[in-house]
Amino acid sequence: KKTELVCELDFLPLGFLGIWGQWHRVTGHVRHHKKDSEAHLLRVEGHWDQQLTLTDLESGNTQLLYDFEEAAATAATPRIPSAKAPLPTDSSVVWGKVTAALLAGDVRTANVEKQTVEQGQRDLRVKEKEIGEEFAPKWFSKAKGGTWEVTPAARAFQRDQM
Repeated sequence: KKTELVCELDFLPLGFLGIWGQWHRVTGHVRHHKKDSEAHLLRVEGHWDQQLTLTDLESGNTQLLYDFEEAAATAATPRIPSAKAPLPTDSSVVWGKVTAALLAGDVRTANVEKQTVEQGQRDLRVKEKEIGEEFAPKWFSKAKGGTWEVTPAARAFQRDQM
């Protein structure tokens, strides 16, 4: 809201049966926030695993917005010191192989690992349904108004880790 601008991006899928299109394509535009303003000021295009460019539609000037190689070269996995080993449900454990592949610049392996995580989560939901359990988050609960709050169990776990 500070700039009164809105950026709308489309992450485009590969075409039907992979016959047309390109992998990881992104297109989009920037316009004024006001609902009655549909005029595009800037165009965003490229591939999220390569480069994205930003073009000023008035002047035609194009500049590099994002370079995957540069970003991957300087990326680092956040590490939170802990006296105990992380839980198997910790996001750094669940998504660790995906993160490692992305940091190595291996997008295809990252995608395979992501699909493995997602399928594991789907399988777990099916198993829970079969035995009559309903998934309930351990560390967060829904509060009034639909927001999420940290549970007392999570607060106790945090205290134990410090």
